[in-house]
Parts: sequence; structure tokens; C-alpha cells
Amino acid sequence: MTFELGPALLFCPADRPDRYAKAAERADAVILDLEDAVAPADKAAARASLVAHPLDPASTIVRVNAVDSGHLAE
Repeated sequence: MTFELGPALLFCPADRPDRYAKAAERADAVILDLEDAVAPADKAAARASLVAHPLDPASTIVRVNAVDSGHLAE
């Protein structure tokens, strides 16, 4: 039996831009979490951080809130 590892995915809170680069170095893809990892009061700043940082679209996934959460449209 052969066991092959799949890609390494690493979650990172979107309100911690100081961790973006380190997370990207350690994984095949990074999931920047705007949903559960970010307090409602910090979501606007987290979105601004995502926009302000150059991110590789080939290896970055942004986890957003559900449509009915009230946070997606912001």
C-alpha cells in the first residue's frame, strides 16, 4: 500500500497580517479566515488587511462569512 500526502493547507486568521507570510512559507496553500477566526468588531480591519497585502491567488483561499450572516456584504 502506498500512502501519498496531499497538499498542506494552513488556516490563518485574516486579522493577523503579521502571520500571512510565515503561513505561506509553511504550506502549499493558506486559508485566510474571515469567518470564525475574526471577531465581528475586527472584520473590517481584517478585510482591509487582505486588500493591502499582495497575496498569491494560486495559493491563497479566503474563507468568508455565509451570505445570511450580515457580514458578507460589508
